Amino acid sequence: MSAESDITRNLPSLQFRSAFHESDIHYLHLRLRSYALTVAACAQATYFISVLNELRQIILEEYSSKTLRRPSSSRILKAGIQRDSVKVGIIGCGRLGRQLAISLLAFADVRPEELFISTRRPELLQDLTQRGVSCNFDNCGICSKVDILFICCLPSQFSTVARDIQPLLLSNTIVYSLVGATTIDKILQSLQFHNVIRPEFSWATTLLDKNFDKYWDTSKDIIQALYNTNIISSCCPLSLNKEEDIVNTSEQWAEVVIMAFINMCTELKVSRNDSVKLCNQIILGLQDNRKEENGFVMEDFQAVIPNDQTISKEDTTTFNYTDYSARLFPAFNFKLAYFSHTHIGYKVCYEGIRNKFIKNFNSKFAKAKVWKGYRSENLAKVEISF
Repeated sequence: MSAESDITRNLPSLQFRSAFHESDIHYLHLRLRSYALTVAACAQATYFISVLNELRQIILEEYSSKTLRRPSSSRILKAGIQRDSVKVGIIGCGRLGRQLAISLLAFADVRPEELFISTRRPELLQDLTQRGVSCNFDNCGICSKVDILFICCLPSQFSTVARDIQPLLLSNTIVYSLVGATTIDKILQSLQFHNVIRPEFSWATTLLDKNFDKYWDTSKDIIQALYNTNIISSCCPLSLNKEEDIVNTSEQWAEVVIMAFINMCTELKVSRNDSVKLCNQIILGLQDNRKEENGFVMEDFQAVIPNDQTISKEDTTTFNYTDYSARLFPAFNFKLAYFSHTHIGYKVCYEGIRNKFIKNFNSKFAKAKVWKGYRSENLAKVEISF
């Protein structure tokens, strides 16, 4: 519900908190936590899909000509443009799954026909179905259709979901888990699969002492929240103001996202040298890769892979289409980031790279706002209260 349509806004006796006894007022922060967690999870997942879609679009348009220029917005928005977008699946479409779907459609350049949802109650998603989203109850079937699979089920349902999909996961699929109260160890063990992204959230210790209501307005829907620049800055896992943020995400997330990005470059047969350039261009927003101090360099990624799979810097200056296999990065194992701190993790925390990552994280949402405009048809058709 938007602030403009909230009829209780100036009627304290009808507002949510009026039902609480004075001794229970301190529980109100749980509502704010739930709202902030949902927004943060959707913002980060949306950014991730946006980055992968931009990668695939650049490769489709530019890589054949061996020119790694950023496509202009006019070309991206051009009607009838050829697409090679990621296919996205969501298992579990309750409150979190529904808002994730809405966010992806609004901000991540995901079209309805590229989104597949499996839920026990597909009849409750008529609004998404009418927009062209595939909504069924088919956990197994969804695995073969998607590149990225979000799991948004309840913790009590995860074991069943994992048992259903584990034999069907493709080697290049990325599983993005938003299942609460479930450790990365349990997820990896249940799925017997290492391409897993799981953001680790923590809360502000001084939540009750600060006025987060200034921009965390729980009356606003997910789209309105993601248009708020202060909220987006707070949702970035590399935020420089973690002590001021209501919800924090482990910086490990950025490390795994970069690994996933490079893995997709490998899947798309992009050379190591060009993979690093694209990483700097899309994730850090760098246009000039000649200055090594500006971003990632080949050595940052070679330090993470086994010695028998490394390649000399001289061998990466040219790209031979007849012998590309030797010049591709091997697939990074995400477990390295969860159970050890890789060189990529250290590098992403460098001040210069960190600042560029944050700036580019914010720009993905600002760009969507400029392209689409703040029009009512971009808002969620189904309002969800937190």
